[in-house]
Amino acid sequence: MADFSGAAFFVDLSTVNDQEHLIGAIASAVGLGPELVDPKQALLNFLRPRRALIILDSCEHLIEKIAEIAGPIFQNAPGIYILATSREALHVPGEHVLRLCPLDCPPEQPGLTASEVIAYPAVRLFAERVSARRGEFSLDDDELP
Repeated sequence: MADFSGAAFFVDLSTVNDQEHLIGAIASAVGLGPELVDPKQALLNFLRPRRALIILDSCEHLIEKIAEIAGPIFQNAPGIYILATSREALHVPGEHVLRLCPLDCPPEQPGLTASEVIAYPAVRLFAERVSARRGEFSLDDDELP
């Protein structure tokens, strides 16, 4: 396992919709200022001497744009590792793909209780993520439908 000495950056791409904003989101996450003449080149220059992990989350809708940025990062910044969450591979040189099985979900059937539904890993993960963003989250039988 690589040691990044705390240099790990999370980039939520769920609300990003174009390459300009994609580069800006990555640059912002790694601490690069927004006043850039050539944002892509500035990002590459900034990352080149560093060792870090960049986590790109929710990539599906930008897969081609991410590949256009990830490829040059892999070529020009050998100390940078990218973990991209996506249903598709980036198809760039140096990429290693790890396929994960989907989490089990409850069946769509009436009569399930909240305690039965929360036993499924997908629902537990959902509840954990909501709690992390919005505070304590609980699911009761009335809210289940």
